Amino acid sequence: LTEEEKRKLYEGIGYREDEVLPDKPKEYVENRFNFSLKSCCFKLRNHGMDLVNSKLEEVLAMFEQRPAAEAFRFSLSTENLIAEGVKQDDNSSTVIVKPDIAYKGPDEKLFSAEVEVNPLYTTADSALRVAVQPVKILYDAVTVAETVHFFSMPSSSFEELKNAANRQLARLAKVGRLSVQHAIEEHKTLNVNINLKAPYIIIPEGGSFSSDSRLLMADLGSLQINSDLQPDD
Repeated sequence: LTEEEKRKLYEGIGYREDEVLPDKPKEYVENRFNFSLKSCCFKLRNHGMDLVNSKLEEVLAMFEQRPAAEAFRFSLSTENLIAEGVKQDDNSSTVIVKPDIAYKGPDEKLFSAEVEVNPLYTTADSALRVAVQPVKILYDAVTVAETVHFFSMPSSSFEELKNAANRQLARLAKVGRLSVQHAIEEHKTLNVNINLKAPYIIIPEGGSFSSDSRLLMADLGSLQINSDLQPDD
């Protein structure tokens, strides 16, 4: 058949070549992939001295696909984060980042994020859910100074890096504008559920923590964003 004859035939029987055959319900998950990591460590080290030791625990990732609904879902979460700074004069480590157990429920993840296209629980075309529990951040002057020194670079290299970053940000901004414009033209809807409990910062007098230090504490509050989807009509 010629292309014109095929087109007329497909129109007559109500068939589209790109149509997903409804042989399975839209709830059916055809593929699911799970990834789990018990723990992983990251270390910042300079000339034999450990600057920052950080540890993530119970990192979980999941991807699932529902072809009948042309849908997929991706989620990522972690249970715990601990970071230690430069060792003190008595060779003890200072914990500079740790979860705030008082505000974190027993079944809550420290960080969790989920992206879904064509979700089942909402009429939106896609959904985004993010939840972050609070952490304690302890300011340690030695750790901050050594980390800044580690990442310092000559002014010429810094300018080159800055220019490259600006070019990349300009490209990303252009892609972002085009994506938003496309979403508006296609009338795409996004269901957003974001709950960010900001960290609170502890600053000891003199920049070094001890049991009798006077402390300045800053609670950065929380941020919640939820979609208010309107009916199509």
